[in-house]
Amino acid sequence: MGWAKDHYEQIHQIRGEIDYRGQSVPLEGMGVRDHSSGPRNTGKPYGGCFVNLLFPSGKAISFTKVVTPNYDDAYGYIYW
Repeated sequence: MGWAKDHYEQIHQIRGEIDYRGQSVPLEGMGVRDHSSGPRNTGKPYGGCFVNLLFPSGKAISFTKVVTPNYDDAYGYIYW
């Protein structure tokens, strides 16, 4: 990996609610925990693509493409 010491994304289901000024808004859907560590100097981003899919069966697909002046790479995973 050329832009961080390590990187991972975890797709998961979320369920809960947000309470604000006496109003409650229910939430149910998909979330992604994105984590990188270590020094980074990728330069200003030119563009990228992030696709995360979570199916009712629990299977998941993640794909990321990032392009900067110093970095151009794609990575992803399939979880079943």
